Amino acid sequence: MVDVRELLKNIFILFAVSLVTFIILALFIFIPDRKHNLKKTGLIFLWSSTITLFLFLVLLVLSTNFYSLFNDFHLVFFPQGNYMFPEGSLLITMFPFGFFFQFFIRLALSSSAIAAFLFMLGIIFTVIGYRKGK
Repeated sequence: MVDVRELLKNIFILFAVSLVTFIILALFIFIPDRKHNLKKTGLIFLWSSTITLFLFLVLLVLSTNFYSLFNDFHLVFFPQGNYMFPEGSLLITMFPFGFFFQFFIRLALSSSAIAAFLFMLGIIFTVIGYRKGK
């Protein structure tokens, strides 16, 4: 469980750094020249959300065999193999396989919803940017 804690801590640190970087870069884009940069920002939102939605579509297809996806995920992040527990262990009874499947589905749906929102925002920014550019 210490490995899981370290992995989650690193993921949250990466998320915080990415969020701060995103905000700083967004300010650098918007402040100097709003007209031209609004269109560029819209295109960035469109491309990044399209790639994210595509990746989640691939994950959705791979999740049809969730057990294999789950094992492969753990082999990548825990190559030493210490994620395997005996069937009757307390951890397995507290967090059965269905828990992780539901967590995966919720994560994929919420991330896809955010990507879809950014896609719509990208369309709006791009349209406004093209109209102001004329």
